[in-house]
Amino acid sequence: MDQFFTPKSPYEKYKETLTDTDLKNTALAKDWIAAGENVLRDSIKVTLPYEELIRFTASEPKASLLRYDVKEGQNIEITVIPISNKNTTLFMDVLEHKNNVFKFLNEQFENDTLQYKVKNPAEHAIRIQPELLRGGIYQITIRYTSSLAFPLPDKSYKNISSFFGDGRDAGKRKHEGIDIFADRGMPVTAVSDGTIRRVGTNNLGGKIIFLSGGGYSYYYAHLDSQIVNTGQRVKIGDTLGLVGNTGNAIKTAPHLHFGVYSFGKGAVNPFDFLAISDPNNQLELNDTTSLNQYYRVANTIVNLRAKANTKSEIIQQLNLNEVVQVDAANKNWLRVRLPDGTQAYVYKSLLNAADKSLNTLEITHEDTIKDQFLSNNYYPANILANDAELLGKFGNHSLIRFANGDIAWLKRGEIRNTEI
Repeated sequence: MDQFFTPKSPYEKYKETLTDTDLKNTALAKDWIAAGENVLRDSIKVTLPYEELIRFTASEPKASLLRYDVKEGQNIEITVIPISNKNTTLFMDVLEHKNNVFKFLNEQFENDTLQYKVKNPAEHAIRIQPELLRGGIYQITIRYTSSLAFPLPDKSYKNISSFFGDGRDAGKRKHEGIDIFADRGMPVTAVSDGTIRRVGTNNLGGKIIFLSGGGYSYYYAHLDSQIVNTGQRVKIGDTLGLVGNTGNAIKTAPHLHFGVYSFGKGAVNPFDFLAISDPNNQLELNDTTSLNQYYRVANTIVNLRAKANTKSEIIQQLNLNEVVQVDAANKNWLRVRLPDGTQAYVYKSLLNAADKSLNTLEITHEDTIKDQFLSNNYYPANILANDAELLGKFGNHSLIRFANGDIAWLKRGEIRNTEI
């Protein structure tokens, strides 16, 4: 089972205050703690960059968990902006998920934003939960930015033309860096503050420079000339040399070969140190009317997908009038939760709000009907039998709305006129 370990986050400290006070035996406190722990079992995973709207209600303790893969060298930026109830305390923990265990990463938000550099490829997650009896609507954005300055000031990662791992010498070796073509004599600059460890030449790289900083060694090759000296301290953006085609690049156009070496690991992919989520491709946010509401399938069959795109894995299929509850909105997609707890994405146009009656009902149970599907609520049948309405179905349960406006799941054997 997933576990949660020290050091203690603000979430853990707040949980301790609940258990150390008179609140510890209340249903609300127990439900709040259970929501934060149970969400660690959620399997929903997103692809960066990712953006969504989510609503927390004060009356229903709820937590949200989004998992995402990170790569060494990325700078992860998470922004959680309150759209309403801006005075609510929101607990936001960044976690690393490994070997079925969650470990708290000691990262702190400042002014609704957190940034951290990834040291090792892994699966990370962000857990978000408001304080007890508080809620609100929030815009969540997770993206990656570069952790290094680009080595050619007038270019970007989009100008990379040869990538890490590409074959070299008829497949005898792998490319241990990236190539960026540029005019001869273009300045090559420091990607990080650091120290020049070597200025020299070799057969493959021609005129080369090694810069050390931030726990890595950065390799510049095929230079036309070198401007710095061994042992020199440099700042980000300082010119180190000029673009050329020396070494084994003598027959190719001028370009910079740039490599990143991790101490103890060897060559790692420079692309992830330099790439940036394109803000022009970030998702447009949907409105908030669907959040926390029941929706039902509008087509004969609808695919539930693992991610918010049509190429993602199909987790499950639902039939006409089967019901889901919306957890979050993501442009044209809804992140939904099935009554059995399964989470997935559904294209919004394939669902309709489950707010209009499909049929009227007659409750047949003589005593009290217990909703055992989603809660422990009890409904006196003799009071609520009149004017009950059928809103949808899932498995052998039907979602009904009573005359007083309450909504509940009931087994189909306890009601009549459930055909839809």
